[in-house]
Amino acid sequence: MNIEDLIVNRRTIHQYTDKKVDESLIDRALELGHLAPNHRLTQPVRYIKTTDKTREKLFDLAYKMKSAKTPLSPEKTELIKKLYTQTSHLLVLTQKRDENPLVAKEDYATLSMAIQNIALFLWEKKVGTKWTSGGIIREPSTYEILSINPNEELIEAFLWIGYPAKIKEVIPRDNVKNFIRSV
Repeated sequence: MNIEDLIVNRRTIHQYTDKKVDESLIDRALELGHLAPNHRLTQPVRYIKTTDKTREKLFDLAYKMKSAKTPLSPEKTELIKKLYTQTSHLLVLTQKRDENPLVAKEDYATLSMAIQNIALFLWEKKVGTKWTSGGIIREPSTYEILSINPNEELIEAFLWIGYPAKIKEVIPRDNVKNFIRSV
């Protein structure tokens, strides 16, 4: 696929097969993520590869958080468990803290572009991704589980990676011309 096709056709994947993605593919994706544009070359993005044990702990925390809001059906519980424990990979992306708000904003842009690099590279290889940034990334227990010092790094993303079990149709967007103006 060329880059235009990759951008147009990439989809967020919500359901994955049990097939494992080769570790060398993940490593190459991270190398390409690391090449994202980075103003001031602060190199703010950190990547955490989670183990099965860590993913089980994260599932327990996610279940606790979600079921505290509303009772979960056995089917919903199973979907969440499968996502956390059976999807090929779960990467956690953190951003090095910077007290300068402008640098912090630029660094978050770098993290976002790193995720896009990773997602496009993997999509070309028929591997899907899903970037989540729900409440679990702000939960103090998540920092403990992942051995992250919140004074040094911020968790900004969970990135699920695996072979798609289902690919959703394109969701139409408004014409870009509606968002362009000349001054």
